[in-house]
Amino acid sequence: MTTFAGKEVAAAAKAQDDLSFFEPRALDRLMGLVMELAAQLNQERYRRIALEELLARRAIIEPGDIDNLGNDDQVVESAVTI
Repeated sequence: MTTFAGKEVAAAAKAQDDLSFFEPRALDRLMGLVMELAAQLNQERYRRIALEELLARRAIIEPGDIDNLGNDDQVVESAVTI
């Protein structure tokens, strides 16, 4: 006897098969992971840009301060050791 939950699992498995674009299916999972990471990175980029803009508007930093930190050897060294 198949339960209602069993039918849902079977339907989900069928839907997953319909959405496969690559063989083997591991490539589909890998591509899904890559796309998820790209989406998260894009969201982090937007948040960083908004934070930098907010700090500049409130005169906490100057607009070019963050870019200029790339030339500071101490900051670069501490970023590498993290």
